[in-house]
Amino acid sequence: MKLALLIVPLLALPSLQDGDEEGGAHVFQLAESCARCHDQSPNAAALTRPDGADGSPHGLWKGTMMAQSFFDPYWRAKMAREIELGEADGTLDRAEVESLCLRCHAPAAHHHDRLMGNPTRSMAALLEDPAAMDGVTCTVCHRMTGEGLGDASTFDGRPPHDLQARIWGPYPDPAAGPMRVHTGYEVTYGEHMVLSSVCATCHTQTSHHGGEAFPEQSPYLEWRNSVYSYEDEVTEDSRSCQQCHMEDQDELRIAHNPGGFDFGFIDERPEVRGHRFVGGNAFMLDLMADHATELGILAPPEALRETAEQTRRQLARRTAHLTLEDASRDGDRLDFSVRVENLTGHKLPTGYPGRRVWVEVTVEDRGGVVWSSGTVSEDGRIEGPKDPFAIPHQTRIVQDASAPQVYELVALDAAGAPTSQLTRMAVRSKDNRLLPRGWRPDGPHVAETAPAGIGDDEDFIGGSDRTAYVVEVPGADGPLTIHARLLFQAVPPHWVDDLRASKVAEAADFVRLYDSRSHAPEVLATDQAVIGD
Repeated sequence: MKLALLIVPLLALPSLQDGDEEGGAHVFQLAESCARCHDQSPNAAALTRPDGADGSPHGLWKGTMMAQSFFDPYWRAKMAREIELGEADGTLDRAEVESLCLRCHAPAAHHHDRLMGNPTRSMAALLEDPAAMDGVTCTVCHRMTGEGLGDASTFDGRPPHDLQARIWGPYPDPAAGPMRVHTGYEVTYGEHMVLSSVCATCHTQTSHHGGEAFPEQSPYLEWRNSVYSYEDEVTEDSRSCQQCHMEDQDELRIAHNPGGFDFGFIDERPEVRGHRFVGGNAFMLDLMADHATELGILAPPEALRETAEQTRRQLARRTAHLTLEDASRDGDRLDFSVRVENLTGHKLPTGYPGRRVWVEVTVEDRGGVVWSSGTVSEDGRIEGPKDPFAIPHQTRIVQDASAPQVYELVALDAAGAPTSQLTRMAVRSKDNRLLPRGWRPDGPHVAETAPAGIGDDEDFIGGSDRTAYVVEVPGADGPLTIHARLLFQAVPPHWVDDLRASKVAEAADFVRLYDSRSHAPEVLATDQAVIGD
């Protein structure tokens, strides 16, 4: 009798919308359905790590940018601004922009409509839709069939889904009974679930303006042209996206029964990956945690803050190295170099093109700072450059504090003006984002991933860059200490400035939230050297 009481509510779960797929299960069920067996329970050993921490897919996922993709206020503001400008000059309409964005920011709702042959719904129509509000939910990834993964046909938010009632997992010989009974899905072993090409479906984006293809986001293509790729040959350096962005939690039981107790027939699985999906955007996670109620976010703020903390830990420990080299002093002249190494499997920074990394250098004598480059103001702006879209790539910095080394992508529109509008990007005037180790000019996807605007810099190679500094410090008192830091911003102020000119509510709302937060950059790496008199 008790067992029946546990099972009936699950069998009675409503579909997200009317109409079930072939086989009885809705195309994309909500994460709360998965949580019944894949969340931490106080009465089960399953999904609890040896230290007692939550290792469950649902518990870790809910505090991520993927879970909150539909609520992300920066995305909403930028999308609304793209529509505002496109409608003003007649180059784009609302439906076109929303359809492109919702593929990845509300994928369960968007792709359900596509698979069922329904008209694509607007952002306004999805605001109260549970499937849209679930963001990049469990079933969006685990319902991918594997067909065509890695091909361009599955990029740009076009993951391969079908109407068969299958859900895919990374382990052979799954215990299919519980999933079949409680969801209608047939759990199936899928080798493709551990492949980087799964992530590529939304993290490879090409925009088009005036018929020109522009590689807006290409971490997967960058990874393919690196020592970390395994697609041509598996080496000791090979790593998938999942191996870097999903923590290895060692052995765990991966499910308990809907009543919260362990299944007696499910053993531990090896290398269970945590679903926290640690990326680089701690700033937005903190912002959303602080304003969760206003933004409509249902996840506990502490879950978002924990992911932000894990993000900062990864940024500081596993992202880059910085080394001061060849420091020497000749009277008032100081010579040194800063070498930066990219430890990631893609460009640094990568993904959304507004992100930037830069080198901050300060030189101090006994009395304090005597020279600096790349320092940042309280509002997050790099001090010195007059135009943040016109900072050139540097090979050698001679005294000029107004031209720091900034690693970034700068895009121009069809008229040749710098732009932060994704739908208007036509050409890269600068792309000196640090290449992944092993990048080759004769490797795959060079057209999409090659640097731009670096001149003949021979030190800018796969995995690293080296910048020389020549600094005059007349009258410096005593030994000189050189401090160097590699800094990162996920949401730079000059990319927000365009939103300040907007008249749409989403832009004004985000600017208000943005201005309420600290704009101190993330620190990726540091080094210092002391040079005598």
